[in-house]
Amino acid sequence: MSSVCIHSDDEIAPVAYLKLNQLSLTEKLEATISHQPVMDHSSIYIDKLTNTTSQISREGTTSVFHSGPFILISVSKCQGASLVTVAESLMLTMQDTLLDVKGGQVIMMYLYLRNMQDYTVVNEIYATAFSSYYPARVCVQADLPHPLLIQMEITLLRTQNSSIPTLYLHVQSISHWAPANIGPYSQACKVGDIIFLAGQIGLIPGCMLLAPPKLEAIVALDHVISVLKVKGSDLSHVIRGVCYCTSSEAVQRAQRAWLKAANSSMSCPIAYPLVSGLPRGASVEWHIIAVDNQHTVK
Repeated sequence: MSSVCIHSDDEIAPVAYLKLNQLSLTEKLEATISHQPVMDHSSIYIDKLTNTTSQISREGTTSVFHSGPFILISVSKCQGASLVTVAESLMLTMQDTLLDVKGGQVIMMYLYLRNMQDYTVVNEIYATAFSSYYPARVCVQADLPHPLLIQMEITLLRTQNSSIPTLYLHVQSISHWAPANIGPYSQACKVGDIIFLAGQIGLIPGCMLLAPPKLEAIVALDHVISVLKVKGSDLSHVIRGVCYCTSSEAVQRAQRAWLKAANSSMSCPIAYPLVSGLPRGASVEWHIIAVDNQHTVK
């Protein structure tokens, strides 16, 4: 038996905890999972993360792609009178594009900054674009081609697929199972049986400080495992894995962390792109997409 206790009755993101009034143990049999290898190798090393847009106008770029029930949008902005002006213009362009494509809910955001020092300013403006929910998000500093300052890649659900159940996990309170959000985003978004995780860095949940460099990748991956568990999944159901790293040493630590956490039955390749900066000065940031435990990864 349990009861729900409200900690903060916030209109947008209320915080509550589950009080366990009575517990009992039940023996369960672990389900066996079988699947075919996706690729012959377990990781992909990318020397540098860069923007591949071939033509950049003075205003920026906007691209739209359609993929199954999802719409993928890429929006970028160049230099302006100030960073605030560029960020505000980017958000307006995003909102106009969402109206043009008649898209539904935004599921996942990829935010690329030329300079991570702009993170706080961009965050404040970014938060105004969403009133009732926050999509999951990845944020990295990338070597954007001149004169781009900011680029966003957006995954949203088509309006005609709005009947697909969509659940957001937005953690605000300090806990010991996963770090609270350090920006206007959700830790995860589950669309049907697909789970999109926000980028996870190695913050120690209880104090929100970065773990020592040698443990950062392990701590961040533990957060991935915790969030996947809440959403009914685990590492054996990962269908896409990316670990952004700021150095070759961080890549090696991340690879060791994955090999230790994974087992021989996991076949999803992990990409390790080198980036020039991550939030809070982190050296690694894991981004995972998975399916829930009801499905077999093939």
